[in-house]
Amino acid sequence: MPMDMIADRIMSIAPTKTRFDRHWSSMRNIEIKIRVSDKQRMSQLLKDVGAQYISTVDQHDYYLAMGKNKEKLRVIDNREFCLISYRRAENAGKKDSTFELTELTALEADRILNSRRVIKEVRKSRQLWTYLHTGIHLDEVDGMGSFLELETAICDITYEEGAEEFERVAAKLSIDSAKGIPASYSDMVPELGVSRVAEHYLVSNDVENG
Repeated sequence: MPMDMIADRIMSIAPTKTRFDRHWSSMRNIEIKIRVSDKQRMSQLLKDVGAQYISTVDQHDYYLAMGKNKEKLRVIDNREFCLISYRRAENAGKKDSTFELTELTALEADRILNSRRVIKEVRKSRQLWTYLHTGIHLDEVDGMGSFLELETAICDITYEEGAEEFERVAAKLSIDSAKGIPASYSDMVPELGVSRVAEHYLVSNDVENG
Protein backbone atom coordinates (compact mmCIF):
# COMPACT_ATOMS: atom_id res chain seq x y z
CA MET A 1 0.00 0.00 0.00
CA PRO A 2 1.59 3.33 -1.00
CA MET A 3 2.45 5.44 2.02
CA ASP A 4 0.34 8.34 0.74
CA MET A 5 -2.68 6.02 0.91
CA ILE A 6 -1.80 5.22 4.52
CA ALA A 7 -1.42 8.93 5.19
CA ASP A 8 -4.78 9.67 3.54
CA ARG A 9 -6.49 7.17 5.81
CA ILE A 10 -4.82 8.55 8.90
CA MET A 11 -5.53 12.11 7.80
CA SER A 12 -9.21 11.28 8.03
CA ILE A 13 -8.60 10.13 11.60
CA ALA A 14 -6.52 13.16 12.57
CA PRO A 15 -7.69 16.06 10.37
CA THR A 16 -5.66 18.63 12.33
CA LYS A 17 -2.42 17.15 10.98
CA THR A 18 -0.92 18.55 7.80
CA ARG A 19 -0.01 16.38 4.82
CA PHE A 20 3.65 17.10 5.55
CA ASP A 21 3.55 15.36 8.93
CA ARG A 22 5.31 12.00 9.01
CA HIS A 23 4.13 10.91 12.46
CA TRP A 24 0.68 10.14 13.79
CA SER A 25 -0.02 9.16 17.39
CA SER A 26 -2.79 7.90 19.67
CA MET A 27 -4.79 6.21 16.93
CA ARG A 28 -7.33 3.71 18.26
CA ASN A 29 -8.85 0.58 16.69
CA ILE A 30 -11.28 -2.17 17.58
CA GLU A 31 -9.99 -5.30 15.90
CA ILE A 32 -10.07 -9.06 15.48
CA LYS A 33 -8.14 -11.75 13.61
CA ILE A 34 -9.58 -15.07 12.39
CA ARG A 35 -8.22 -17.95 10.33
CA VAL A 36 -9.72 -18.32 6.83
CA SER A 37 -10.16 -21.74 5.22
CA ASP A 38 -11.23 -20.50 1.76
CA LYS A 39 -9.62 -17.21 0.74
CA GLN A 40 -11.40 -17.01 -2.61
CA ARG A 41 -14.78 -17.49 -0.98
CA MET A 42 -13.98 -14.77 1.55
CA SER A 43 -12.99 -12.37 -1.24
CA GLN A 44 -16.36 -12.97 -2.90
CA LEU A 45 -18.16 -12.46 0.41
CA LEU A 46 -16.40 -9.13 0.90
CA LYS A 47 -17.64 -8.03 -2.52
CA ASP A 48 -21.15 -9.24 -1.74
CA VAL A 49 -21.42 -7.22 1.49
CA GLY A 50 -20.25 -4.04 -0.25
CA ALA A 51 -16.66 -3.79 0.95
CA GLN A 52 -14.36 -1.78 -1.35
CA TYR A 53 -11.21 -3.46 -2.61
CA ILE A 54 -8.17 -1.13 -2.48
CA SER A 55 -5.08 -3.08 -3.49
CA THR A 56 -2.86 -6.08 -2.77
CA VAL A 57 0.56 -5.45 -1.26
CA ASP A 58 3.53 -7.42 0.04
CA GLN A 59 4.48 -6.59 3.62
CA HIS A 60 7.61 -7.54 5.51
CA ASP A 61 7.46 -6.77 9.24
CA TYR A 62 10.61 -6.66 11.40
CA TYR A 63 9.60 -6.85 15.08
CA LEU A 64 11.81 -4.83 17.41
CA ALA A 65 9.77 -5.16 20.62
CA MET A 66 7.28 -7.78 21.80
CA GLY A 67 4.72 -8.20 24.58
CA LYS A 68 1.79 -5.82 25.10
CA ASN A 69 3.86 -2.93 23.73
CA LYS A 70 5.01 -4.03 20.28
CA GLU A 71 7.12 -2.17 17.76
CA LYS A 72 7.78 -3.15 14.18
CA LEU A 73 9.37 -1.73 11.09
CA ARG A 74 7.17 -2.43 8.08
CA VAL A 75 8.40 -2.62 4.49
CA ILE A 76 5.64 -2.32 1.88
CA ASP A 77 6.34 -3.64 -1.63
CA ASN A 78 10.05 -3.13 -0.87
CA ARG A 79 9.76 0.63 -1.43
CA GLU A 80 7.68 2.15 1.39
CA PHE A 81 8.80 2.09 5.04
CA CYS A 82 7.17 2.92 8.37
CA LEU A 83 7.74 2.36 12.07
CA ILE A 84 4.64 1.23 13.96
CA SER A 85 4.34 1.11 17.75
CA TYR A 86 1.19 -0.30 19.27
CA ARG A 87 -0.33 -1.50 22.52
CA ARG A 88 -2.80 -4.37 22.50
CA ALA A 89 -3.80 -7.05 24.98
CA GLU A 90 -3.63 -10.34 23.05
CA ASN A 91 -6.85 -11.81 24.42
CA ALA A 92 -9.33 -13.97 22.52
CA GLY A 93 -12.11 -12.22 20.63
CA LYS A 94 -12.24 -8.57 19.67
CA LYS A 95 -9.77 -6.22 21.31
CA ASP A 96 -8.82 -2.56 21.52
CA SER A 97 -5.49 -1.25 20.31
CA THR A 98 -3.73 2.09 20.18
CA PHE A 99 -0.88 2.79 17.80
CA GLU A 100 1.58 5.34 16.47
CA LEU A 101 2.94 5.41 12.94
CA THR A 102 6.01 7.18 11.58
CA GLU A 103 6.92 7.23 7.89
CA LEU A 104 10.58 6.47 7.15
CA THR A 105 12.97 6.87 4.27
CA ALA A 106 14.88 3.80 3.11
CA LEU A 107 18.02 5.13 4.75
CA GLU A 108 16.22 5.73 8.07
CA ALA A 109 14.82 2.20 7.95
CA ASP A 110 18.25 0.77 7.27
CA ARG A 111 19.79 2.67 10.19
CA ILE A 112 17.12 1.35 12.56
CA LEU A 113 17.64 -2.25 11.44
CA ASN A 114 21.40 -1.92 11.78
CA SER A 115 21.21 -0.41 15.27
CA ARG A 116 18.56 -2.65 16.87
CA ARG A 117 18.03 -6.37 17.16
CA VAL A 118 15.24 -7.84 15.06
CA ILE A 119 13.39 -10.30 17.29
CA LYS A 120 10.97 -11.77 14.74
CA GLU A 121 9.98 -11.42 11.10
CA VAL A 122 6.62 -11.86 9.39
CA ARG A 123 6.09 -11.78 5.63
CA LYS A 124 2.66 -11.68 4.04
CA SER A 125 0.63 -10.76 0.99
CA ARG A 126 -2.27 -8.53 2.07
CA GLN A 127 -5.48 -7.67 0.25
CA LEU A 128 -6.69 -4.30 1.55
CA TRP A 129 -10.44 -3.66 1.72
CA THR A 130 -12.53 -0.98 3.43
CA TYR A 131 -16.08 -0.74 4.70
CA LEU A 132 -17.03 2.64 6.19
CA HIS A 133 -14.53 3.16 9.07
CA THR A 134 -13.37 -0.47 9.04
CA GLY A 135 -10.18 -1.66 7.38
CA ILE A 136 -10.35 -5.29 6.27
CA HIS A 137 -7.17 -7.30 5.66
CA LEU A 138 -7.24 -10.62 3.82
CA ASP A 139 -3.77 -12.01 4.44
CA GLU A 140 -1.65 -14.88 3.15
CA VAL A 141 1.11 -15.21 5.75
CA ASP A 142 4.30 -17.10 4.92
CA GLY A 143 4.35 -20.41 6.76
CA MET A 144 1.00 -19.84 8.49
CA GLY A 145 -1.80 -19.71 5.94
CA SER A 146 -4.76 -17.39 5.34
CA PHE A 147 -6.30 -14.93 7.80
CA LEU A 148 -8.80 -12.09 7.94
CA GLU A 149 -8.43 -9.01 10.14
CA LEU A 150 -11.02 -6.35 10.89
CA GLU A 151 -9.83 -2.98 12.23
CA THR A 152 -12.51 -0.41 12.94
CA ALA A 153 -10.89 3.01 13.35
CA ILE A 154 -12.33 5.31 15.98
CA CYS A 155 -12.19 8.37 13.76
CA ASP A 156 -14.91 11.02 13.51
CA ILE A 157 -17.17 8.64 15.44
CA THR A 158 -17.58 7.78 19.11
CA TYR A 159 -16.23 4.56 20.56
CA GLU A 160 -19.81 3.31 20.91
CA GLU A 161 -20.49 4.01 17.23
CA GLY A 162 -17.26 2.26 16.29
CA ALA A 163 -18.13 -0.79 18.39
CA GLU A 164 -21.56 -0.94 16.75
CA GLU A 165 -20.02 -0.74 13.27
CA PHE A 166 -17.48 -3.41 14.16
CA GLU A 167 -20.22 -5.82 15.26
CA ARG A 168 -22.25 -5.03 12.14
CA VAL A 169 -19.33 -5.79 9.80
CA ALA A 170 -18.45 -8.94 11.76
CA ALA A 171 -22.05 -10.14 11.46
CA LYS A 172 -22.09 -9.52 7.69
CA LEU A 173 -19.01 -11.72 7.39
CA SER A 174 -20.35 -14.37 9.81
CA ILE A 175 -17.54 -13.71 12.28
CA ASP A 176 -18.10 -14.57 15.94
CA SER A 177 -16.45 -11.60 17.66
CA ALA A 178 -15.86 -13.69 20.79
CA LYS A 179 -13.68 -16.22 18.98
CA GLY A 180 -10.85 -14.25 17.44
CA ILE A 181 -7.26 -15.51 17.55
CA PRO A 182 -5.62 -14.31 20.80
CA ALA A 183 -2.25 -13.51 19.21
CA SER A 184 -0.34 -11.30 16.83
CA TYR A 185 1.28 -12.92 13.79
CA SER A 186 4.55 -12.23 15.60
CA ASP A 187 3.42 -14.42 18.50
CA MET A 188 2.91 -17.29 16.06
CA VAL A 189 6.46 -17.44 14.65
CA PRO A 190 9.71 -18.43 16.39
CA GLU A 191 12.23 -15.89 17.61
CA LEU A 192 15.14 -15.26 15.27
CA GLY A 193 18.67 -16.29 16.13
CA VAL A 194 21.40 -13.67 16.08
CA SER A 195 23.04 -15.15 12.97
CA ARG A 196 19.74 -15.11 11.09
CA VAL A 197 19.04 -11.50 12.06
CA ALA A 198 22.31 -10.45 10.43
CA GLU A 199 21.08 -11.82 7.09
CA HIS A 200 17.95 -9.70 7.01
CA TYR A 201 19.06 -6.09 7.16
CA LEU A 202 16.93 -4.20 4.77
CA VAL A 203 18.96 -1.88 2.58
CA SER A 204 22.47 -2.20 1.21
CA ASN A 205 25.18 0.41 1.57
CA ASP A 206 24.32 1.54 -1.95
CA VAL A 207 21.36 3.50 -0.51
CA GLU A 208 23.63 5.90 1.30
CA ASN A 209 25.63 6.48 -1.86
CA GLY A 210 22.60 6.78 -4.13
